[in-house]
Amino acid sequence: EHGRITERVEKFKDEAGKNQKRYIASVYVRLHSGKLREREATSYSSSEDAYRMLMRRIKTELETTAPVGVINGRTTLSELFDAWVSAKVTEDGIKPQSEAQYRQVWRLHGDAQLGALRIAELEGSRANSHIQTLPPRQSELLRTVLSGMYQMAARFDVVRFDPIAATKPA
Repeated sequence: EHGRITERVEKFKDEAGKNQKRYIASVYVRLHSGKLREREATSYSSSEDAYRMLMRRIKTELETTAPVGVINGRTTLSELFDAWVSAKVTEDGIKPQSEAQYRQVWRLHGDAQLGALRIAELEGSRANSHIQTLPPRQSELLRTVLSGMYQMAARFDVVRFDPIAATKPA
């Protein structure tokens, strides 16, 4: 997040003694560490150019300093499924037949239809309409899988709530 961007113009003389203008855009940015830092960008052509440079600089800094983990904002649902089912096997010790059911329902009803979406892109209404089109047992199983996946995403602070919680199986 960042605050209000301020722009200012500074006049100066170059080495040849000619009058020049420097456009400066600055803002306070809250970093992932929670600290507030001032960032600025300078352009000699226009204030819009300084603004664009500042926005690029902030975006790059926040992306490169973002918390790194298995699950993040760029993770697709297919990648999330792989991480979730692996965690279910290793941490929760689910039985092989449960794992096989989860993998089958994801392969048949989730991967091709939803797998390319990033975690934050799946809305509850879309998930609900997809789940409603499936046979009853498959819809319950897919809802269980998606709900578990979104609970994992919430543990990694990628989402604030589980959009699957409001869905109903067929």
